[in-house]
Amino acid sequence: MKINFPLYITSDHGGYQLKKRLIRYCQNELEIEIEDMGPFEHDPLDDFPDLIIPTAKKAVKKNGRAILICGSGIGACISANKVKGMYAGLGYNIEVAGLMRQHNNTNGLCLAGRILSEDHAMAIVKKWLETDFLEDEKYKRRNEKIKNEEKGDAELLKKCKPAENAKLQKNNSKLIYPELSYKINGIIFKVKKELGENVNEKQACDKVEFYFKEEEIPYIREFILPTSFEGEIKGRNRIDFIVDDKIIIEAKSKRFISPEDYHQIQRYLQAIDKKLGILVNFRDKRIIPKRILNSNAKE
Repeated sequence: MKINFPLYITSDHGGYQLKKRLIRYCQNELEIEIEDMGPFEHDPLDDFPDLIIPTAKKAVKKNGRAILICGSGIGACISANKVKGMYAGLGYNIEVAGLMRQHNNTNGLCLAGRILSEDHAMAIVKKWLETDFLEDEKYKRRNEKIKNEEKGDAELLKKCKPAENAKLQKNNSKLIYPELSYKINGIIFKVKKELGENVNEKQACDKVEFYFKEEEIPYIREFILPTSFEGEIKGRNRIDFIVDDKIIIEAKSKRFISPEDYHQIQRYLQAIDKKLGILVNFRDKRIIPKRILNSNAKE
């Protein structure tokens, strides 16, 4: 099989085993490239939006397609379709996989990892990948009406008064910097997969920086904090990354994260008045980025 678009795949714990099988199927049997967006080990406590949304965003940005798996496929479908430009459908049989391409021009295929057999899932994926959109006027018209609805939401925000606009955006998500957080987590998981457990902090930060550049995410590396008392050595305290002038990242490579590590990033957040810090230990076998909040930040 030949495809002319980048292809990405991700899952939560409910689709982890099926994801691994589909990657082998695409690479070895269909002979196409597919990028694994994580997770890279089974984590029964992971949350599907943290994996589905960054993958959907990348597929849209790169004009590609995404295979998105959770236990039922429903959570993956809901999450993916929150991303502007992502049109994902639930592939519950082979016929639907073809129709969602022919009629709806989907760029996301959601699968139920706990329900589909591997053989059925592989057949669904093959049908979805090999089927083109029917350039029929009625299908174009219907799909355009969906896009117009999205534009309508954007126009509503523009017309609102500033206070109403802020309220709408605040109610849309209580998570601080959700889009940027998802991107950062996706990069962290990717770095972990590539470098493994026996990696030092500098190697991990170098690779994180590489992906920041590749995805055009603004950042500052090794930001030097101002001295906090007379006689303190300048440059003693450095923040690993400040991302988009919003989020602090502190990378570690040690056996255990200590209370002092949490206190350190809290001090950093307070020192430069930022709301969110991410603490990550690349030595952990099961990497879990920790979110630390500064509720007193004024920004």
